[in-house]
Amino acid sequence: NFLPCPCGYRVCMWCWHHIRENLNGLCPACRTPYNADPHAFSAVDRHEIVKKNKERKQKEKQERKTTDRPAPVSTSVTVSTKSTATSTAVTDRRHLHNYRVIQRNLVYVIGVPISMASEELLRKAEYFGQYGKIGKVVIHKNHTSAHTSVSAYVTFVYKEDAKASIQSLDGCHLDGHVLRA
Repeated sequence: NFLPCPCGYRVCMWCWHHIRENLNGLCPACRTPYNADPHAFSAVDRHEIVKKNKERKQKEKQERKTTDRPAPVSTSVTVSTKSTATSTAVTDRRHLHNYRVIQRNLVYVIGVPISMASEELLRKAEYFGQYGKIGKVVIHKNHTSAHTSVSAYVTFVYKEDAKASIQSLDGCHLDGHVLRA
């Protein structure tokens, strides 16, 4: 509740200092210059904080209800345990399309020459096999374009091996192609 500007715009002291020292020194709300020593604080009301926390929790709860509610799906799976049978709908995962899943043991490489676009070749010790044990290799060939390179997803068993692979391969030249990992 630090009020450095007469317009009442609230900003923390660290942000105020950053605005004054590194940026233009103007209030983000009214664009007036900040004073050199604005010791204006407002008292924190306990009831206001409790009210805001309740509102935030209700909003989160409401958001969870709307995102947890699966969309109607025509297929269903029947699960039977002993004498009771329940029907559960297959979960709809369309709402997850904006989320990025990070797998620390997965390496995505672009620029692999098309002559080396085979799983067996990339698993060899001369290529990705030198960094560690490989669990899976998937090669993506773009048939619609006339590129001379492909991309590959290499899943290592251990994340340390994947990290070593990325650090070694990123920017490396292979048969006239630059690899990006």
